[in-house]
Amino acid sequence: MSLTYRFLRLVNSPVCAIRQEVCSIKSALILVGDDAIRRVITLAIASEFNAKQPPEILRMAFVRGRFCELAAGLCALAQAEQYLLGMFSMLPAMLRVPMADLAKVLSLREKIWEALLGAGIHESSLLRWVEFHERGNWENCDAIVRSHGFNQVELVRCYAEALSWAEIGRAVHLMKRRPAK
Repeated sequence: MSLTYRFLRLVNSPVCAIRQEVCSIKSALILVGDDAIRRVITLAIASEFNAKQPPEILRMAFVRGRFCELAAGLCALAQAEQYLLGMFSMLPAMLRVPMADLAKVLSLREKIWEALLGAGIHESSLLRWVEFHERGNWENCDAIVRSHGFNQVELVRCYAEALSWAEIGRAVHLMKRRPAK
């Protein structure tokens, strides 16, 4: 019940940009589609996992997930998988469990599982780029761009868009947590 409520709250927030109020799961499925539903449910679940951790961890998961999703279109990777890869990369911090233990129970394609475990494969290239970018390791960002033939300007644009998207979601979340006056 809590997940359903949170899901409908997220669907009705500005993050989803739906102009009419959504009151049922069925309506949400019809209006926003399967991919958006998966994204919103992932956000709700991630919020639940991160309940006892600093909010910055969740914000980083949102940024990574959205960045990987946006940038996937630039390099022939599946956007939905890349979104999950970015989000799930923060699960060890949220749950305080090693990725090796988590990856065993996640139902993901083998290459995505390997990417979560740190394999240097094409599927992990965007996640590695954003991790290096977070640390200000520009040399390794440039190395990934060169080795995969990415467009650095487009990656930075995707990152900036992901930051904006995560901040909008954070602002909506904070507004909803404030008591009514």
